[in-house]
Amino acid sequence: SSLMLVPLPGANTAAASDLDIIDGTAEQGIAENDSNFLRIGVNKSVVVRVPGDAQDLVVGDPTVVDGIIRSKNTAYLFARAVGQTNVFFFDKDGKQLLNLEIEVTVDVKALQNILKRTIPGTKITADTINNSVVLSGTASNAAEAALAVQIADEFITKRVVGVADSRTINNIKILGEDQVMLKVRIVELAR
Repeated sequence: SSLMLVPLPGANTAAASDLDIIDGTAEQGIAENDSNFLRIGVNKSVVVRVPGDAQDLVVGDPTVVDGIIRSKNTAYLFARAVGQTNVFFFDKDGKQLLNLEIEVTVDVKALQNILKRTIPGTKITADTINNSVVLSGTASNAAEAALAVQIADEFITKRVVGVADSRTINNIKILGEDQVMLKVRIVELAR
């Protein structure tokens, strides 16, 4: 995966994209203060399996993520806007079954695929910080790095509409220096 996940201290980590299933049933069970970290691409959704009969869910910020319980142990979460929030699942007695710490970001899987198609063999990777795309890795020359930045700029402009602080952060290392090819001819002139 092109996304790098940053786990919270003491938290389990999972990644999600459209219709991925996150299984909340841990081997040791889930204590009330345990949480799972989940990154979802904006405008994507995820199915969550809850370890028990969920009757209710509470979302910290419903403008970032919204959710519904589909069955007694399955919920559906929708990522509405870039940001962070948490979601709690409760049984009929009000006991907490699952706690998810959620980060909604621009989904850069599509950008990574575009970079691989446009620049075959590239070692440039894409990640996100808030509304911005971070390009890192290595490029074989400055032109390759510039093309990757141009593609990322176009990508972020189309994906993050109406957000003023979206940008591309270039952290690409260039392997070799640019070289100029010269065509030289040696000509002998007779006087």
